[in-house]
Amino acid sequence: MLEAELLRHSINKLTARDLLEAEAILAELEEAMAAGDTQLATGKLNAEFHSKLYSKAQRPQTRELVDVYSKNSERYVRMHILLAGGIKTAPEEHRQLLELCRDKNTKGACDFLKKHITGAKDDIKALLLKLESEQ
Repeated sequence: MLEAELLRHSINKLTARDLLEAEAILAELEEAMAAGDTQLATGKLNAEFHSKLYSKAQRPQTRELVDVYSKNSERYVRMHILLAGGIKTAPEEHRQLLELCRDKNTKGACDFLKKHITGAKDDIKALLLKLESEQ
């Protein structure tokens, strides 16, 4: 998974300032979700939070691919937040990921990130199958 690869190359280079900035973005993301601003939460802020964690990877081509995939999947992330239960799980998952990064737990953070992304994918897939069966 490309995101985990970026995180693996970035995590040990993240500074205290980087982590504080990621935490500030996360606070904004949580506020936007609580206020019902899913456009901001699932688009800009979610991407900024993840991007901050990958920011020290020094893998520009991989980063470019992830950025393109992230932009193209925004509608599915929004679907996950709004309709598939992500609004309940995403904030705590982001907090856990940030703590693993703060602890410089590379394996734990990368494994958790994979679980975070595949869990969202599985939730979206189940929702789409359910919606299709109801037609």
